[in-house]
Amino acid sequence: MKVYFNGRFFTQNITGVQRYALEIIRAIDDLLDQNIDHNNEYIILLPASATCSLPLKHIKIREIGIGGGHFWEQVQLPLYAQDGFLLNFCNCAPIFKKNQIVTLHDAAVNAYPQSFSWSFRTWYGVMFRILGNKLHTIFTDSYFSKRELNHYFGINMEKLRVLYCGIDHVTVPQKACDDDIEQRFSLPEKGYIFSVGSRNPSKNFSLILRVAELLPHMVFVVAGGGNHTVFSTEKLTVPENVKFLGYVTDEELFLLYANANCFLFPSLYEGFGMPPLEAMVCGCPVVASNCASIPEICEDGVLYCDPHNPEEWKEAIESLSYDACIRKDLLEKASRVIEKYHWKISAKKVLETIVCISEMHF
Repeated sequence: MKVYFNGRFFTQNITGVQRYALEIIRAIDDLLDQNIDHNNEYIILLPASATCSLPLKHIKIREIGIGGGHFWEQVQLPLYAQDGFLLNFCNCAPIFKKNQIVTLHDAAVNAYPQSFSWSFRTWYGVMFRILGNKLHTIFTDSYFSKRELNHYFGINMEKLRVLYCGIDHVTVPQKACDDDIEQRFSLPEKGYIFSVGSRNPSKNFSLILRVAELLPHMVFVVAGGGNHTVFSTEKLTVPENVKFLGYVTDEELFLLYANANCFLFPSLYEGFGMPPLEAMVCGCPVVASNCASIPEICEDGVLYCDPHNPEEWKEAIESLSYDACIRKDLLEKASRVIEKYHWKISAKKVLETIVCISEMHF
C-alpha cells in the first residue's frame, strides 16, 4: 500500500502544529530502519512551491500540482493520493477522501472563537464536522482535546486516539553559551522572567504585563509574537521592565529557556502545550495556568496559578526566585515528567495503525 503524507505544512511557518508534523515524519523514517513495516511505501506529497529539507532515508518526496493552499489540499492532493492512504498531521485534510487519517490538535475554533476570523471559524468548523463523521480514526494531542472534540463537534470518542507530542527535538544548551545569549539580546546578567508571545487572545499574554507591573525590579523577556502592539486591543500599557525580542531561532529559544529565572505559560486554552516541556528540558522552572490540557501534560512538574489572578503569579515567581528548595524540588519533578514524551512513541503508534489498516482493507 502507498502511504502518503500531506505536505502542505512545508509551505507554512514552523509553529507547534508544523513542529508536530515534522517530528512525527522524522521519527517514522527512523523507525522504518527497524523493519516495523516492510510492505508499505511512504511518500510525502509536496506542493511545488514548498521545499523539504528533512534528511530522510526511507520516505520519498514527490512534488505535485501547483500552488499550496486550500485548493491544492482539497482538490489536487486527493487526486494524486487516490491510489493510497493519506496521513494529515496539521488539522486539515481533503474532505472528500475516504482512506485517510487526520490529526485534530484541539477544538479552539469553537472553544475560543474570538481568537479567529469568521471565515476561519466557519471553514474549520465545517471541515472538523465532516472529517469527524467520515473518518474511522482521528488522532489528537491529549485526553483534554479528545473530550473537547467530542463536545464541540460530536466526534465519536471511540474514533479519537491520543498521540502525545515528543520533546526530544530540544537540544539542551551548553552552559558555555550563556554569556553569548545575554550579550546578543542585551539581557541582565542576574536573570529574567521568560515567556513566548503570541497574538492569539487565548494565550493570555496580557497577564504577563500585569505581573510585570507587580514586580518592577524584575525584567520580563517575551520572544516571538511580534512587538508590543499585540496588546493594544486590550488598551494595556507595556511596563518599562518588559523586553520584546521578536522572532528567535530554535537555538536562541533553548538558550533563553536555559538562562531564565523561570518560564511563564499563562495560556487559557491548549490542546497540548509544548513550551512548558521545552523549558523543563532546558532546566528552567515553569509557572503555568491551571486549565485546559496543561495539568494533564505537565503533571506535578510546574507551579500552577489561576490565569486570571496576577497576584498568584507574582507569588510563584518570588518563591522560585528566592527559595532554593522549592526551585530544586520543582526541577526534580520536571525531569521525571519529560521522560514520557518521545516522538518515536507516537510515531510507532501511527505505524501500527497503518499496518493494521493495510492488512484489513488493502
